[in-house]
Amino acid sequence: ALVNMISNPVNSTVPIAAEVFKKAGTYNEKKLFGVTMLDVVRAKTFYAAKAGVPVEEVNIPVVGGHAGVTILPLFSQ
Repeated sequence: ALVNMISNPVNSTVPIAAEVFKKAGTYNEKKLFGVTMLDVVRAKTFYAAKAGVPVEEVNIPVVGGHAGVTILPLFSQ
């Protein structure tokens, strides 16, 4: 089974889940994921509102962790 961690902060919950799976002897690094779509939706919404464009026309990749000091929306022209 694939396991998607959606609970924030993802950059903390994924390592915790990995340790739980390791203790249970069921850890598979290829099947544990962190989903950060909420951060992408927020970045798109904030930018679209500021730029006055429909959110559907905005594409902003987000990298890094979920915390304010590690999250990085990638803006380009």
